[in-house]
Amino acid sequence: MSGTLMLTYSWQQAMSFIAVAVVIGAAALLMAGTTEPMRLLGAIAGSAFVGWMGVHMLTSSTRLDAQGITVHAPVHPFKRNASIAWKDMAAAEIVPCGWYAQGLRLVSGTGADIVIPLNELRTPDALAIIARVAAHPSVRMHPDAKSLLAQAKQIGESRSAPKMRASLIPDRVASAVR
Repeated sequence: MSGTLMLTYSWQQAMSFIAVAVVIGAAALLMAGTTEPMRLLGAIAGSAFVGWMGVHMLTSSTRLDAQGITVHAPVHPFKRNASIAWKDMAAAEIVPCGWYAQGLRLVSGTGADIVIPLNELRTPDALAIIARVAAHPSVRMHPDAKSLLAQAKQIGESRSAPKMRASLIPDRVASAVR
């Protein structure tokens, strides 16, 4: 398959998290004069967390191209950046990730792993990712590519609205942006 597949969150969704954080922060400022410090601390912590989620959505991306898969998440506390070349990829399987969510876990021969949250993708995008991974003979699919595609379809039918979007970028444009 040609072209680079980029997975990103929409900026509208990210900005809605940031707007909610601003509202919670404003409420915290209004509560600053109250005699209940725990309520104020809770509002400040909630504002910081929701704001962090918005910034995370604005800055994170996953890229599938001719070289392999790269995740860029500069504000994620645990996995900021990871990359697995196709020639190094050893296994792929669907695993639980988060609350009631499932993701495609990709593991390299050196032990690096990347989990792509399938619940956050449109069904055709999730199927396109699995098809790209299955196209590489060095990747051991568990249980097999056909079963993984069936699981991804089932995941797509069971979730609500997708959160991430996939964009196919032609190779000549992707190499210029690299």
